Amino acid sequence: MSKKLPTANEAGTFVIAAIILSHAVWSVTFFYGAFEKVSYSHLLMIWVASFAVLLAIPFAYKNQEGEKLFSPISIIILLMPTCWFALEILAYYNKSADAYNTIRTGLTLVTICLSLPYILYMVLQSALPEIAEIHHPKLWFGLCLIALIIAAAGYYAGSYNYYFMTCEDFDGSKPKNCWPVNP
Repeated sequence: MSKKLPTANEAGTFVIAAIILSHAVWSVTFFYGAFEKVSYSHLLMIWVASFAVLLAIPFAYKNQEGEKLFSPISIIILLMPTCWFALEILAYYNKSADAYNTIRTGLTLVTICLSLPYILYMVLQSALPEIAEIHHPKLWFGLCLIALIIAAAGYYAGSYNYYFMTCEDFDGSKPKNCWPVNP
C-alpha cells in the first residue's frame, strides 16, 4: 500500500516555506562561518520580531472561532530573546561576572536555535495560513532537513569564503580569511 502523497496546496506552501526559511538561516550561518560569531544585528532582528509578536498577543490572542493562537510554551519561546536582550544590558554594566557570560551564551543559543525557527514559523503561518495545513510528515521532515542543509552550507560558505569571494565583496568589516584582491 502506497502512502498518501502531499496535496498540491501542501507542496506549494512547502516550497514557499523552504525559500523563506532558507533565506533567514543562510544569513545567520554565513555570518557565523565568516566571522566566527553571531551578528549582533541578526540577534536584534530576532529580538524585535519576537517582541513585536509579544506586543501583538493582547490583540490577537484568540480568533473568531475561539482558538488560542498562542500557547504558554510559544510565549516562553518568544520571551527568550527579550531575556537575552535584558541580560546583554545587565552584562554591559557587570562585565566581570562569569555567570552572566554563561547565561548569555545559553540564551544566545536558545534565541538562534529555538526562537528564530519559531518566529519564522509564526511569520510563515501569518503570511501563509496554509502552512498550518501542511500535515504530511515527509514535508515537515523536508523543511527541517532543508534548514539544516542550508545552515551547514551557509556556515561552510562563510568559513571558506575565500574560495569564491574577495575581501572587497564584504561591506564594512571583513573576515580574517577573506581573499585580498591585491595581496
